[in-house]
Amino acid sequence: MNTTSQEKFWQSDFGQNYTKRNLYIEPAVLDDFYKKRLGISRSEMNKIFLRGLKINNILEAGCNTGSQLILLQKQGFPLQISRFLSVASAANYFAISRGILLK
Repeated sequence: MNTTSQEKFWQSDFGQNYTKRNLYIEPAVLDDFYKKRLGISRSEMNKIFLRGLKINNILEAGCNTGSQLILLQKQGFPLQISRFLSVASAANYFAISRGILLK
């Protein structure tokens, strides 16, 4: 299989370092990051933005390590994380760090 230019980019030193800098293993860490920088946690933002919506499916494009998807799942959204497109190294890093097998 050919490697795309996007995959090559994210597998570069820059891509690897970016992924490590933006890895929030636990939702509480992501919330803390948002709270310190914006004065509101990501969980609080999700509650405001998604209030009243009936959501059955979520596609997050460019998810990097998938921290927002994990947060949404912990907030009760019925997510089944089944695959990541393009950002292969980030997806693998995410999956391995959480013991998830990507389909």
